[in-house]
Amino acid sequence: MGRGAFRMQLGPVKRLQEAIVADIEDDVLLGYDVLGNAVSPADIILSGSIISLDGKEIPCIQKRLRQMRKVTVADDVLVPGNSEAVIEVYVEREEADDGGKPDFIIEATDMFRERYGLVLAATLVNINSAPTCKVGLMNPFPEEAMLKQDAEIARAERIDSVVSVVVDKESDDDAKELSIRRIDVTQSQGHESGKLEVIQHTIDKKDAAPAKQLYRRALLIYSNVAVNAEEVTKKNYVGHKRTSPWVSRLVRVKKKFITSRDGRSLSLPNYTNEPSDCSCHDYNVNETRISSKMVSLLMLDINFECDCDP
Repeated sequence: MGRGAFRMQLGPVKRLQEAIVADIEDDVLLGYDVLGNAVSPADIILSGSIISLDGKEIPCIQKRLRQMRKVTVADDVLVPGNSEAVIEVYVEREEADDGGKPDFIIEATDMFRERYGLVLAATLVNINSAPTCKVGLMNPFPEEAMLKQDAEIARAERIDSVVSVVVDKESDDDAKELSIRRIDVTQSQGHESGKLEVIQHTIDKKDAAPAKQLYRRALLIYSNVAVNAEEVTKKNYVGHKRTSPWVSRLVRVKKKFITSRDGRSLSLPNYTNEPSDCSCHDYNVNETRISSKMVSLLMLDINFECDCDP
């Protein structure tokens, strides 16, 4: 409690008045005794609904003041420790609320914080949408807290308007230019997870503006990235080096157990030791074709079958 000087304004009249400040939990009205002032008492003219003070007229128009509404708990609630809860509360209502603005903001009182030690999130509610409103509570302590029915936990204040500060997209044009380059995808079936890449191809139309195709997804191993062709081949096939100079240095054999990423069993060519003149079995030829862009990496499919295979 203390004493201080306050600037008060009554209509066009401004005054510097000394007042006592007391620690009062409830809301109070700070007033000024205009009639008891010995220096310049005020004159109230009831017929004109005005107050004459210091030679100036102050209009006195009866107006409903904006009041703070009490917010009470709708039912007994037990909030466990280290948890969050959504509870229902009652907001004090008046007869004029049905035709007025229904938007209120609920904020916790200091008494509620000191007594319960809980954290109440400031919530914007519409009191005309339902008999009760919902607010969020958080208990940061390991001990549980009990809220009894009709316990006052917050105050609600009417707001004039709702200003939207969160938007989905600030600009549609900017959103269209955004693209995800790489996405890590984990398959829910429990198979080996693979990396996908979102690729956007641009079509050159010479004099006209370039056109962009729709986005498509492809495995990184087959996309337009730097991948060692030898590592890709060794991953799909089991290669054994041959000492004879008359046969291919790379021979394909069938694995005992192999499955694709989607879990399907794959049929691979049978093992062969016979020499072959077919270039599809020659790794050096295939590597040359790949490096010269004669064939895409997509052709290195493990289901590829050759006419020379038995």
